Amino acid sequence: MKQLRHWTSVLFFVVCLTLRLPIPARTPLAQRPALKELGKQQRDKYPTVAMRKSKLREDKARGVIYLGAKQREERRVLIQNGLVYDHAGKPVLNTKSKHYNQNNYVMDAAGNFYLFDEFTNPEIRHSSIFAGGPVAGAGNIKIEDGRIVYIDSDSGHYSTEGVYENVLKELASHGVNFADRAKKHRSR
Repeated sequence: MKQLRHWTSVLFFVVCLTLRLPIPARTPLAQRPALKELGKQQRDKYPTVAMRKSKLREDKARGVIYLGAKQREERRVLIQNGLVYDHAGKPVLNTKSKHYNQNNYVMDAAGNFYLFDEFTNPEIRHSSIFAGGPVAGAGNIKIEDGRIVYIDSDSGHYSTEGVYENVLKELASHGVNFADRAKKHRSR
């Protein structure tokens, strides 16, 4: 195995020289844990809440779909200067659904938001995005003309008491100005 790694390194070095590519410097092992710790700090920007235990059994009985990383990424939105964009950078102009044109959202511990529509697709719920894992916020959201005009913390899967203020804080850090539009905390 050591010989294979050695010859792979030699081949890589020769290819870099032939194509005149810069040879990447190796990161000393002592520095690698620090990078992982930084990532953990970013992941743990906000506290999370676990899904209510009774909901796991209910999800299975109702056929709720739990998403993988790729499906989750497709539902991630970016918020810049108060405007909402999908994961590919396309503006999200309006939310549409059977329930006041609201969608649902969850926020992870790093402050990333994910949108979905459980009102039109009942097999996708708040618990779907992180496969029943913890969230830093969950509720309903409405977007009009690219701006968030309504958000709440209404989730039957997660008790969002205590984390909703972090959702508002994260949105404010991205230029979302609610004034009096954000609904006060509400939890089932």
